[in-house]
Amino acid sequence: AYFAAYGGTPPPRNGASHATIAPYGPFQAGDGKQVNLGLQNEREWALFCSVVLKQPEVAADPRFDSNARRVANREALHAMIDAVFSQLTIDQVIARLDQAQIANAHMNSMQEFWDHPQLQAREIHLGPTVLWTNSLPYLMTILVLVLASASGARRRLGAPASLGLPYVREER
Repeated sequence: AYFAAYGGTPPPRNGASHATIAPYGPFQAGDGKQVNLGLQNEREWALFCSVVLKQPEVAADPRFDSNARRVANREALHAMIDAVFSQLTIDQVIARLDQAQIANAHMNSMQEFWDHPQLQAREIHLGPTVLWTNSLPYLMTILVLVLASASGARRRLGAPASLGLPYVREER
């Protein structure tokens, strides 16, 4: 909003990518799985080039040697990242990002989300009591979990306390 209000022209829509930071957003690995990543400064850019891309010389490439230039050349930057990531599995990409201490998160499919070890280990199921909240993102998550409840999960969570409703756990 700041850029639209004070910068003259609002930045173009970029989906999950950041309008003024690059690289930042979802990238696909060679196994078809996605990771979200975000670089915040030039130190991280240098590490990203050397540790993640294994191309330290790219850090000094005039098209990419500042965040403003990376944003201006986003298409070429993404093509270069995609070329490297396409040769790796998601686990390899995340291992490199972690080694370089670059913020990242594996993007789970709906099934991977539902099969997540923490949900399975705790037999967690979000029940209909949370539908009394007025948080749309929370409701979307609840909808997915409620629809998947036929899996036989035994615990039910109520709305989070931060939304003003009690936390409830009950056995079915």
